[in-house]
Amino acid sequence: MKLSGRCVTCVLTCAFALWIAGSAFGATRYVAATGGCGGQTPCYTSIQAAVDASTSGDTIKVAAGTYSGSAPVMVGGITYDQVVIITKSLTVEGGYTPTDWVTPNPTTNLTTIDAGGFGRCVTIVGTGSETVTVVGFTMTGGDYSNLGNPEGVGSEECRETGADCGGGFYARLATLHLSECVITGNTASATRSGHGGGVYLSSTLPGTTIENTVISANDATYPGSTGGGVCLEKGSDATFSGCAFTGNSSNGTGGGLRILQPNGMITVEDSTFTGNSSPESGAGAIDANIYKDGVALKLDRVTMTSNEGSTWGGAAINAVHLTNSDIVVEMNNVILADNTVSSPGTFDPVINVEGYSGGNMTMTARQVTVAGHAGMSVVRVRSFSDWPITATLTNILIDTADSAYVGDESGAGEVTIVHTNTMTNAVTGLHVTANGTPTFTANNPLTGLPKLDASWRLQPGSDAIDAGVDSGVTDDIDGEPRPLGGGFDIGADECAPIFADGFESGSTSLWSITVP
Repeated sequence: MKLSGRCVTCVLTCAFALWIAGSAFGATRYVAATGGCGGQTPCYTSIQAAVDASTSGDTIKVAAGTYSGSAPVMVGGITYDQVVIITKSLTVEGGYTPTDWVTPNPTTNLTTIDAGGFGRCVTIVGTGSETVTVVGFTMTGGDYSNLGNPEGVGSEECRETGADCGGGFYARLATLHLSECVITGNTASATRSGHGGGVYLSSTLPGTTIENTVISANDATYPGSTGGGVCLEKGSDATFSGCAFTGNSSNGTGGGLRILQPNGMITVEDSTFTGNSSPESGAGAIDANIYKDGVALKLDRVTMTSNEGSTWGGAAINAVHLTNSDIVVEMNNVILADNTVSSPGTFDPVINVEGYSGGNMTMTARQVTVAGHAGMSVVRVRSFSDWPITATLTNILIDTADSAYVGDESGAGEVTIVHTNTMTNAVTGLHVTANGTPTFTANNPLTGLPKLDASWRLQPGSDAIDAGVDSGVTDDIDGEPRPLGGGFDIGADECAPIFADGFESGSTSLWSITVP
């Protein structure tokens, strides 16, 4: 078939466009610890060698194996110690094999970066324009003791002079996309103040995401240290999605996640916090010092269980407002169960909301289940300044606690707590005043038996089913729609109705019945 001149021009134009598009993605480089890349080139035996040879926009694919060998590298007059350091826009992917560079599987093809107890696994240092994607690695063996800021010199690498940070992973002045990784067994510092036992994020750029990542058994327990799992400092908006924070420990604040003064919204969604601890001060799971106008911290579909915090900071969540802004903290579809404080005292909270300086602060909580906190209060709202704090709560289910809501006007700022359709069981006091004259408004408070299962979901017959109001939250903690039955349920779970045949609404078993 003969092509017309117009068609030939079209074909050539399209081919050129495809070539330009392909070149924009950069080159692909291959790494295999064994030294063979199955015929693919260029092939390297270390990740750092591939990074050094790359230009911005390249992709580096890494085969299963263990990669180690920490080394110091100076960037901008600062020395960083790690196995891999990245200073350009790159995509680095683990989970491949030398015979399959198409379909990665980080679980089967374990790709480990092991710092061997000296330095961290990965360091990313940008200038404010780089985007770095890291996918499919296990990072372990990091220890940044005495490798951070020298005493009395400054705080260029870590948050304060004479401090260490980022035991396993570090990113600064870049847009980070971290996914499908396991960051475990790392230490911020064993000898002095250290921040971010597993991960330290400093001034990261808008759009930063940490997804489907396990952050476990990391350590920031030296006195004055914060952020056992992750310490996020300054920067802009960031999202943690599908993450598991498990068994991380800090001495100071934020056993799981420490958030310090970001200039953007921090979102935590579809994530779990289990067995994290911060016994000296702050909260066991999430501790946030925030100052962005508008929604600064948002939790959606988050479960926090068996975390240990302090009397001062709260067993699970501590949200502190520190600067002159109008702050909103928002929580939807949250489960809080069996969290504790290290030294029980009066009004120990599961959720602590505080204001220290100028600007209004609002906490909004909808569809929250709180269970197993005998001797503790659920929400404590405390003002230390002249500015007001308001907590608005809807469809909150509380099973076993000393008190539901505590108002504390330790400063001149007014504390207002308004709640609608709170259901309590085995709760001694609905409203408690710690200091001043806080205002409590209870709209349709209820008592009833929640009938929670082992995962804190509602079982058939629960008094919380169809007992709520439309809170504006359109799904539940499992992503199922609200409502599922005749009305809206109270708590994080929306229970599917049971039909006469014993099946839940939406069950596939309904469609497997043979109709004669």
